[in-house]
Amino acid sequence: MDFGRHQMGTDCASIMQVPHFKKRKYTAALLICSSLFAGCVNYPHQVELPIYTQSMLKEDYYTVDIPSFDGETIRATIFQPELEPYETAPVIIHAHGFGLFRMSSPVSLYGTLLFSGQAAKNAWKNGYWVVSIDHRGHGGSGGQINMMDPETEVKDLKWVIDWIENNLPRLTYKEKKPMVGMVGESYGGGLQLLGASLDDRIKAIVPITTWYDFSGVLTPNNVVKSGWLTSLVAFGNLMNPTTMNRSMTSSYFSSITSEVPATFAPMMMSRSLSNSCYCRADAWPHADAFFIQGFKDVLFPLNEAVSNMSCLEAAGRDVRLLGTQYGHLLPMTQFSWGVPGYDIENEVHCDDKVFKPIDLVLAWFDEKLKGKEKRADIIPKVCLTYNFEEGGTYTEVPVGGERFTFSKAEVKNGLQGLMEIPFSAFDLAADTLTFSTNTYNEIKPEETNNQSGVLRPVFVPLKRVQQKSVVAGIPVADFTLTGQHKDVVFAGIAVLRNGQTQPELMSDQVYPFRGGNSLRVNLPGVSAVLKPGDVLGLMFAGYNNQYRLSGKLSTHASVSGEVLIPLEVNQ
Repeated sequence: MDFGRHQMGTDCASIMQVPHFKKRKYTAALLICSSLFAGCVNYPHQVELPIYTQSMLKEDYYTVDIPSFDGETIRATIFQPELEPYETAPVIIHAHGFGLFRMSSPVSLYGTLLFSGQAAKNAWKNGYWVVSIDHRGHGGSGGQINMMDPETEVKDLKWVIDWIENNLPRLTYKEKKPMVGMVGESYGGGLQLLGASLDDRIKAIVPITTWYDFSGVLTPNNVVKSGWLTSLVAFGNLMNPTTMNRSMTSSYFSSITSEVPATFAPMMMSRSLSNSCYCRADAWPHADAFFIQGFKDVLFPLNEAVSNMSCLEAAGRDVRLLGTQYGHLLPMTQFSWGVPGYDIENEVHCDDKVFKPIDLVLAWFDEKLKGKEKRADIIPKVCLTYNFEEGGTYTEVPVGGERFTFSKAEVKNGLQGLMEIPFSAFDLAADTLTFSTNTYNEIKPEETNNQSGVLRPVFVPLKRVQQKSVVAGIPVADFTLTGQHKDVVFAGIAVLRNGQTQPELMSDQVYPFRGGNSLRVNLPGVSAVLKPGDVLGLMFAGYNNQYRLSGKLSTHASVSGEVLIPLEVNQ
């Protein structure tokens, strides 16, 4: 993988040279500031300092305001662990998702409902300091939201770690550096990856459902993911109306209503490991990483974690991946029984073993930060869930696989796919009248070629499964489209279940292809269990709700080509 392929003219030196601040000077300034103004660091209740090593440290939590490099403050809730006399503890920094706010108490939103907060709270209960922060411009923190700018949000993280070193007692050190870990999803995952590249005190991270290429994942093939972008911008302005960066908001809406601004890609690239400033000899991420990424996450698909893994593996880090089913769930399009818009399942299956992801996170930190040997051995190198009851382990994520070709699929208008949600109710009724078959005839060439549709997406059958099989990994497509460049056709892997009338899009994932063009590309990662009689295929549509304001198909477009699918028999 060519990690330096995106040369955007970023000033790497300005990103990399963010100094640590001298402990003595910083501590003195902090004490003077605290005594004179009683507000630079805000404790809502009295904390008795110093806390001697020979004393018992009681479990507690409290809120502080941490001064950052430019005078703004970062609000944090400190979760103090129960420690025996002379016992020390590593620290875990919890970083929340975009538009939200920190875990302010054990019974807050994060402490009770969101996975990363639950994992952080579990670590606190098991003898870790936990510092849950409000990102710049969020919650109680000052400043403006700059979408994880290395010059602001990532620089704030260094100041937070400096503050931790100077103010939290009984920290665990190794080679004169504190043992620091991080956990957080989405926006908080991006902070971990960039922060671990710029600060070698961060030794272990758990990035959950986050990005590798911020620009590419938001505008694949230069088509805006308007479903998620409008949701994020609206949510960010609703939750933080006075601190959203107005120029970035304007860029988002410009990209939705017209063309993607020329400044968008380099702006977002500077916030990504795919940037040429990272993943190189002088800027490798310093931390071992346990990635958690969802197959149904249509904002940041599994591919992002695979690219992040490649970067860290090239740096010689210990890297693991858990491919869950859930992650970001597009509002009004994807649904779960958990929190609307985001969910991580409580239990996963890896071969014949069942794990709670929260336990895997603790095992990761126990080995990496507390030095408990072999604790992380329970975490497979790669575990990919196929559904909520099955999953398998791998040495690496499969890319490509069995080859299938087709000569023509015709999408006749830009409304094909628009009515899929209301049509689904009729599909359920029709399925009750449809019976499965025990006759598993092979797909004939005439069934694969010359498929078309008007209202519903086009389904191209490729293979009828003869025995139980699984699809798990990243398909590779090589398609040629007729039409004009402005025309967009959405393509994905699909399956027509034995006994059902309509195919289903596998893992809800699609990729936008442009007319008048040929393109070979990795499709978003997918997973599914296929049973005898199920038909594996491709789905093409002129409309998809993930790109609700971005798809344009003037008349019609024909698609031909081949696809490589990670399909294998599963006994």
